[in-house]
Order: sequence, then structure tokens, then C-alpha cells
Amino acid sequence: MKKTPNTIDVSFMKFVNGKLEPHRNVYTFHIRKDFRKWLPLNAQYAIIGQEKYVPQLVFIRKIYREDVEDTGKKYGSFTAFQEVTL
Repeated sequence: MKKTPNTIDVSFMKFVNGKLEPHRNVYTFHIRKDFRKWLPLNAQYAIIGQEKYVPQLVFIRKIYREDVEDTGKKYGSFTAFQEVTL
């Protein structure tokens, strides 16, 4: 079975001087299994991630595989994704 990336580091987007830029803070989220199959995520993508019914525009900084069973870490997860072209 192929191991797909299951964790992303993102920055929330904000307006600075009329331009949309990623915030400097980086947050980590878990990618649900059903999203991993149909959404090819890459670093430098901007997506709309929906967490607890609140859509957020985020910029993907890094995408990687982390075995949460081994590390014991817990992350929030998005309930929906939508790719955005900026």
C-alpha cells in the first residue's frame, strides 16, 4: 500500500497593504483519508480549508507523511478543501 502524505503545514492568508499574503505563523493540520485520494496537494498551493463550518483561505507551506500512531500527536483536520487560483 502506497503511503500518501497525511499532514500539512499551512499559513492563514491575510490582507497587507491591499495585497493577499500568507501570515508568518505556521499551523499543522491532518488530512483525512478520503481527501488524500482525490486532492493532489503540493506546497505553494492556496486552498480554502473548512474547519468546523468556517471557511479559511490558507497557503500550504509543507506537505509530508507523519505516522501519528508512532508520534502520538493530534492535529485538527479540515472538513472540506477547495483549490484556489490567486
